[in-house]
Amino acid sequence: MLVKMARLTLGQPSRKGRCAIDPLTIAAAVAATKTLVKSARGVQEIVHGLDGVFQAQDEHKKNKDHQAGSSIGAKNKSILQKRAKDDGGDDSISAAAAAVIEQKQLDQQISDLKDEINRKWPSARGEKSTWDQILAEREKRIADKKERAKQAKIDAEERAKRRKAILIEVAKGLAVAAIAGGIAWFLWWAATHGPAVR
Repeated sequence: MLVKMARLTLGQPSRKGRCAIDPLTIAAAVAATKTLVKSARGVQEIVHGLDGVFQAQDEHKKNKDHQAGSSIGAKNKSILQKRAKDDGGDDSISAAAAAVIEQKQLDQQISDLKDEINRKWPSARGEKSTWDQILAEREKRIADKKERAKQAKIDAEERAKRRKAILIEVAKGLAVAAIAGGIAWFLWWAATHGPAVR
């Protein structure tokens, strides 16, 4: 049931395939993952929740020029706008302050999740913390995925070059065959119906 709840709150892609990620979604993902951590027996049971948190965090970082994402962010921005007495545009002090506060709140939520995971699964002295091991493994997998994509692109380019070379050679062969056929036809025509026969 908790996994189902986590899946519902983790900013699943819409029909268009894009996630509408806002700070509220990240907060929900963190809260759902914390709930999973409390009842989980192993890290495998919280993997989906962590994936949702990381995906939401990455999407939020990609969208740096976002509007205040949640109703809380919008409320903070409007309060700051009134106090700063500015127009609330993208380059105003209230917009900048709202973005910084929003980021700090998100960072705090992620830090709380990190502490919860490290408390639940402590590491031996001298080892990286569980959270750091999770991040290192994630980075390794992301790098592997990028490497596989890069290799697949190189392989596709090589296949395209080979196909192009084969097509060129086939075209050359067809051209030679057409020319030879034309010469043979002309010689046959000349031998049977040409001016030398009359």
